[in-house]
Amino acid sequence: MFVRFAPTPDSATPRTESARIEPLLDADLLSASAWEALPARDRDDLGSEPFADHLVEQLVARRLLTPFQADHLTATGSPSGLILGNYRLLDRLDKTSPGLFRAEHRRLKSTVAIQVFRGSSRAALGRFFDEIQVALTCRHPALVKVLDAGEEPHAAADGEPLPYVVMELLSGQTLGDWVRERGPLPVARACQVAHQIADALSEAHSRGLFHRHLNPGSVIITPEGHAKIFQFGTSWLVPPGPTKGGYLAPELAGEPNRSDPRCDVYSLAATLLFALTGRAPFAPFGARPAEPIPDELTALLNRMTDPDPSRRIPSASAALRALTPFLGWRTSAEPTQTEPIAAPVAARSPSVLLVDDEHHIRQIVRLALAKHNLQIEEVDNGEDAVKLLTNRPFDLVLLDMDLPKLSGGEVLKRIRENPASPHLKVIVLSGQGDADHLSGTIFAGADDFLTKPFSIVQLRARVTSALRLKQAQDHSEILSRRLASANAELELAFNARGGELVHARGALVLALAKLVEQRSSETGPHLLRLQRYSRILGEAAAATPTFCARLTPDILQTIQQAAPLHDIGKVAVPDHILNKPGALTPEERAAMQMHAAAGSDTLAFVTNRFAFASGFFSIAIEIARHHHEKWDGTGYPDQLAGEAIPLSARIVAVGDVYDALRSRRIYKAGESHADAVRIMLEKFPDHFDPRLIEIFAAIHERFREVFDDCGD
Repeated sequence: MFVRFAPTPDSATPRTESARIEPLLDADLLSASAWEALPARDRDDLGSEPFADHLVEQLVARRLLTPFQADHLTATGSPSGLILGNYRLLDRLDKTSPGLFRAEHRRLKSTVAIQVFRGSSRAALGRFFDEIQVALTCRHPALVKVLDAGEEPHAAADGEPLPYVVMELLSGQTLGDWVRERGPLPVARACQVAHQIADALSEAHSRGLFHRHLNPGSVIITPEGHAKIFQFGTSWLVPPGPTKGGYLAPELAGEPNRSDPRCDVYSLAATLLFALTGRAPFAPFGARPAEPIPDELTALLNRMTDPDPSRRIPSASAALRALTPFLGWRTSAEPTQTEPIAAPVAARSPSVLLVDDEHHIRQIVRLALAKHNLQIEEVDNGEDAVKLLTNRPFDLVLLDMDLPKLSGGEVLKRIRENPASPHLKVIVLSGQGDADHLSGTIFAGADDFLTKPFSIVQLRARVTSALRLKQAQDHSEILSRRLASANAELELAFNARGGELVHARGALVLALAKLVEQRSSETGPHLLRLQRYSRILGEAAAATPTFCARLTPDILQTIQQAAPLHDIGKVAVPDHILNKPGALTPEERAAMQMHAAAGSDTLAFVTNRFAFASGFFSIAIEIARHHHEKWDGTGYPDQLAGEAIPLSARIVAVGDVYDALRSRRIYKAGESHADAVRIMLEKFPDHFDPRLIEIFAAIHERFREVFDDCGD
């Protein structure tokens, strides 16, 4: 039996360690690992402490007990009631909720919230655990997660079992404490809280789970402003109490455990009224509302709290829709001027595509962003979203993951494979509360994510951040183009002294490249064809929203002129490897692949020695080094993947592979045009930029014309 800690007449008599400490260790109130971690001298001092109250103080001072645990031991003389299954109670979470505690897992040390119930019948306990089983399956952002439940035998003061439920531990305050400390909420904010609660209730009701006891004390407001409900299933263990002037639906007075969504609708309205006024329904007085309550909302509250359930709003989902118009409510005294989220590029309002199959979510988004000078278009399925994004540029997509016809994940994949506009931002919306799952969408191409139900403040913040980032990237690209244009103008101005300089440079490039080609089995026409392929593909790409900003006429001309230098590094490859008729050995292949780096290094050396025409040489270096890189990252020499491969090299690579397939070599015959196109589209899907190969598929006949016109 544990020795009572309250002072006794013989408290001056020394006690042994086993009499004082071992009962705490045996009960696991005192962690064995923490006790063993103390220096031996400290353990001896504590074990020989003659006064019980001094021992408790020393254990608290060494953080082996919490003040709450110490008070319990002093008052009861027993650790009973502090250990519930795998959990150790640490302290109270809320003075107004005597059964709510902060606790930790005895082995894992993870902190949780635990609610304890006393004085319940066996029948009530059975129904309680039935509903907790359902609550364990609910994963909604506005529902506090239920992690575990159980009952500790003989833990109550009367020796009865003590039932408890384990929940995630959240920071924040109950809605009741929030309003009492800060005053009533404005209409829009109060309705946003109620909207989140209604969404959570709708999810619970769909699983046959009803709260019955919803009130401001069972709603937590997190520091981020999210509302979360707890205490599901507890109506079986908590006496209903009076309904008049409270939060319980009147019909629960005669049938306290009634399973009817309209009971929760009543409590939701009562809770919303408290948020608006600081008082419960029918209470004689309360705090002054933060702002006048609109007549339309008053009428809605009256309908939701109608004493006759048949005249009440029938479900939480119906209440959710009814509350939506008030989420962006403004009083007539408020200014209505727009607040641009980001300064638009070229005086254009940012364009947003909203993709969600839930009408009320689209309403919420429009209300939240109404003041921000955005052009918002909306669709309710994935197929329509892809069609719009294929044909029109947008700055931001708000994308629901659970869509009809085409899932949000598939839409996201197609957006990233073929973006209709540069730097397009995507924010994923999902009703799944699993943060790990949503974080995975970042790797799939999303820029950010929001869990439903989201607050308007949170939505505005994420949209603002995304559009500002896109604006910065757009400005950076504009600056880069202006710098490139200025560089080109300077070169043109310099070239004006001799109008034939550019043509002379092109001729010298061809002559130099042809000298290199003479060492291999490739022919001079290959270089001329490659120039024309690059020009054709580049111009077609420049006509699409994806590439139009990056492929200016000057850039296209430079790519065309620099393309013949793609294999200039082959001058460093030995003849017996360069012209070998059979397959190369691994060592020979490695030597052959060195030509990409050798060519770019040579051009870089020239650029460093002679700064003239640096714009031309920078693109020539890109092409020489990276025209053998592959979209999936398996190319050489740097194993670049995706957008990391310079665009100039991606364009030249398409023409180079096509020409290599068509041309005869010592070791192979040339392919027909049809076979070459089929091989490129079917056998090399991960080789090329998917957007460029899609353009190639549309214009490949022009490649045939070039080869036929300028064959070997």
